[in-house]
Amino acid sequence: MMHRMTALTLAALLLLPAAAAEAAPAEYWNNNTDFPIIATDDGGYAWYLNRGSARIAANDAESLIFSVDVLRVDAEQDPSAFEFHRWWFRKPQSEDPYTVFMRQGDAGDWSPLDLRAADAESLSAVRLFLAGWQAATGFSYGLSPADSTGE
Repeated sequence: MMHRMTALTLAALLLLPAAAAEAAPAEYWNNNTDFPIIATDDGGYAWYLNRGSARIAANDAESLIFSVDVLRVDAEQDPSAFEFHRWWFRKPQSEDPYTVFMRQGDAGDWSPLDLRAADAESLSAVRLFLAGWQAATGFSYGLSPADSTGE
């Protein structure tokens, strides 16, 4: 009886890491390095940046504006279910390096994004801005998410 209990306990312990590994979203969507993971949310969705979608819309004395598409994947329920979202970012030239503006979609109001924000939702947006900036411009913005939150 003891051997059977030990075998069942061992089997359960060996299966736990495998189940946890399966639950974690992949680093890249469909193993495509053009789609790195940016964030996950409480709803079980993983957000992947489409690097190839990054486009600079304006770059003048006032600001640099770029857009990126993000793939939202239902990582928990149906990894084959996804939708695209377009995000826009505006970096005014006259502002400090931690102040940018963002909006979802091709219309609507710009919302401020403080690159030093530490809450989960803002940190996901910061990661998206930093990865999008690099994809759009070809160079790093000069901050990492840890730098931006003061960690």
